[in-house]
Amino acid sequence: MNRSTAIQQLAQHLLNQCGTTTCIVGIDGVDGSGKSYLANELAASLRSDRPTFSVSIDGYHCDRDMRYKRGRSSAAGFYKDSYDYDAFQRHVIKPLRNADSPNFLPVYFDLHANAKANYTPVYVPLSSIVIVDGIFLQRQELNDCFDVIIFVKASFNRTLSRMLARDAETTNDDQETIAMFNTRYRPGQEMYLRECTPESRASVVFDNNDLDSPTLCYNGANKQIQADGFAAADL
Repeated sequence: MNRSTAIQQLAQHLLNQCGTTTCIVGIDGVDGSGKSYLANELAASLRSDRPTFSVSIDGYHCDRDMRYKRGRSSAAGFYKDSYDYDAFQRHVIKPLRNADSPNFLPVYFDLHANAKANYTPVYVPLSSIVIVDGIFLQRQELNDCFDVIIFVKASFNRTLSRMLARDAETTNDDQETIAMFNTRYRPGQEMYLRECTPESRASVVFDNNDLDSPTLCYNGANKQIQADGFAAADL
């Protein structure tokens, strides 16, 4: 199916799945799979029906000393030490579950300044959908955080080429990017894929290998979505 149709159908699926109170949707997947882009597309599609907000786990990095305490190229360090899940729970998940005054802090840590960020919490109406994108969203530390989980699927060969294109404006050294991908980023994410089996646990799998013609699968199975009035022939 073409991309606009996939986005429309996925947005409608979320509207059907989310109740009348604040709904937290996680968009999980490996780096370069297209999570942030999909989050923006979904938010734009949903806003005509429900108040919709976005936040990224990338606003909740640990400081540099913590991230690299196992070594700059450590795959285990990338997987285990990149994010401050306690802060994410404290400033995003718990406030959003507070029916009296749901809100979230959009950014907790400024990665480039290597310092706590100075942001004001965003108030969220009770009927809102909040989209959280990021890697490692189905780790044990985040169990029960999300009402719906979407796993964005893409091969590592494709994600590397996208990362090289994405980072071209900030680095001129493709070989360094490739080396870090092979020693730190890919192995760290493979640890996550083995340990947490996120594709099989997700509510929806969005196969994003072909950006123009993505595929939707339901419940992490090799079964195209037929819920919510969508027939397989329509996909």
